[in-house]
Amino acid sequence: MNDLVSVVIPVYKVPENFLRECMESVIAQNYTNIEIILVDDGSPDNCGRICDEYAETDTRVAVIHKQNEGVSEARNSGIKVAHGKYIIFIDSDDTVDRDYVEILLKNMKPNSMTVCSFRREMYRSDNSLHERIYTPSEAQASILSCQKLTISGAPFCKCFDLELIRKNRLYFDAKLKIGEDLIFCIKYTGFVSENVYFSNIAPYYYRNNPNSLMNNRLRKSNIKEEDIVNITSLYRLFEIRKTLFNDISVRTEWRLCTLSAAVALLRVLSINEMLDNKYAKTAYAYVKNNAQFALLNSNMTIKQKLSVLLSFIHPKLEMWVFDLRNKLRMDNHAR
Repeated sequence: MNDLVSVVIPVYKVPENFLRECMESVIAQNYTNIEIILVDDGSPDNCGRICDEYAETDTRVAVIHKQNEGVSEARNSGIKVAHGKYIIFIDSDDTVDRDYVEILLKNMKPNSMTVCSFRREMYRSDNSLHERIYTPSEAQASILSCQKLTISGAPFCKCFDLELIRKNRLYFDAKLKIGEDLIFCIKYTGFVSENVYFSNIAPYYYRNNPNSLMNNRLRKSNIKEEDIVNITSLYRLFEIRKTLFNDISVRTEWRLCTLSAAVALLRVLSINEMLDNKYAKTAYAYVKNNAQFALLNSNMTIKQKLSVLLSFIHPKLEMWVFDLRNKLRMDNHAR
């Protein structure tokens, strides 16, 4: 296979060394027939200039400079200008191994999707290989699943058919602050006609960056009342449930997934001291009504069950434990 692959990388206020490490890892891919689309989302630092530097030295690199509209519109901008048969997304603070594109392309077919895993450590471990072929409905259930060795709802670690995306007008929902990538992946698999290939090989290094897009957009003082409305519109997935979730296993995973979303929403509202907000009351009622179902469900991890239980006791308690866990993780990475 020698098809052109578009690699889309949104860029906004990423540390310069992270951005350079990301780009060096992409340029060094074993599979060379790629176009690298850097989308400078109005970054107020030197990120735009660094993007231009790479475009000057590598003809495969193209740069889009645009006003800041968020990561969803940045990815959408990449989709609109991409020329490849297939498209891959990478976050600008992460790095990939030399065989990242090669691994994703190995079993890729039109009207399908291939998936690999990511890791939080710098170097790839030699774990035993785990591969699986999913039907489209099984892939949807896996994306929504809480278990390990399943397909994540993030756009990275996946290879998409660009023609399928454009034909069905699939774009990231810029109105959402949480879950826009999950919705994109769920909708995409709803149009897939071929089986989905999954491998636990992890050529993608996911960096726990405290200044990442996700951490920035949910931090205290960053969020406003209208943002809360947009966050709660994650429940917009209910609108497409009738057409997508015909399989009972998918509906079960969806119920657990929306419960996790409610916990995440309560965490955001706790951070911003907005628990008296009507959306907090709606989310808490959802947690309360589904807590027993989640705690007794074998598909949820111990960590996720703990988050549900703490959120049920009091959302601020869950937020405190979540923050403590993140701080400990960051301290371990810094050592």
